[in-house]
Amino acid sequence: SRMLTGQFPNYEAVLPRGNDRTFLVSRDEVAAAIKRVAILSDERSHTIRIALSNSTLEITASHSDLGEAHETT
Repeated sequence: SRMLTGQFPNYEAVLPRGNDRTFLVSRDEVAAAIKRVAILSDERSHTIRIALSNSTLEITASHSDLGEAHETT
């Protein structure tokens, strides 16, 4: 490994310090959902999106040629 150089955003300014929220999920269930959704992620970036709401975990990925994948757990 090597140290990356450059200007990076201050993540501490974006993420709240006093977070009192928790979200419990099944690791196997979420890992399986990510694998299914990642099939339609972009080949270069392999980007997926994870959104949390009150009691829902939403995982999405999209590919410009193949379409979009969406899982809600």
